[in-house]
Amino acid sequence: MSEPTKYMNDAPGFLCPACQKFRIKLSLEDFLTKRELTCGNCGTQFQMDKSRCTTVVEKLQDLHIANKNVERLKKQSL
Repeated sequence: MSEPTKYMNDAPGFLCPACQKFRIKLSLEDFLTKRELTCGNCGTQFQMDKSRCTTVVEKLQDLHIANKNVERLKKQSL
């Protein structure tokens, strides 16, 4: 299996760097609203410092709002 195909088939998220046994899932909404993540296996907490990527965070917030608007409009058209 090629590398790009392998990554497309992996579950979303990232492997806990502490225990290497649990895939920590991070949705766009979680990234935008949470300041920390916790591994469901070992309980290690990870702080998210977004201070150096404010431009990216702003763009992701715009994307999140656009996605919510699309979902709202889909429901209205049904």
